[in-house]
Amino acid sequence: MDLILFLQQFDLPVVIYVFKGITLVGDPEFYFIALAVIYFFWRKEETLPLSILLLVSFFINIGLKEFYSISRPPEELFLISATGHGFPSGHAQVSIVLWNYIAWRLQNFFWPTLLVLLIGMSRVYLGVHYFDQVLVGWLVGFATVVLGIITIDYIQGKLVLNSHES
Repeated sequence: MDLILFLQQFDLPVVIYVFKGITLVGDPEFYFIALAVIYFFWRKEETLPLSILLLVSFFINIGLKEFYSISRPPEELFLISATGHGFPSGHAQVSIVLWNYIAWRLQNFFWPTLLVLLIGMSRVYLGVHYFDQVLVGWLVGFATVVLGIITIDYIQGKLVLNSHES
């Protein structure tokens, strides 16, 4: 809670506005927009594997939240509305899956990593998560995306090998 209070002492309206905007990039609604953009404007073939990874991460997050049932910070610290359990942070977990997957495909990790860090910190600044909830979200999300990428590469490698054998 000390970190939340420390960050919230910088309560300039512009800072609150920026962090509210950043946290929206971690909202589930944003992922539908991102998947549509990927499908129509970038790489159509990436949409299915990324959709599956996002769903897997989402369900892992729900399971962990229900299993641990750890609360969020006190509501008087909230600068936005939030409901449900706080551990692990779903915004942190699922955002690292989306942005690390994109970073892996682009082979450019700077901007996606910066965005993931900002999304996580926005959750702490806005008072809806403790830092450890965000950290565990990042770790679970990172493990999910790494295992997902390994699985995708394996399956796609198998499919490529099988298509050459025909």
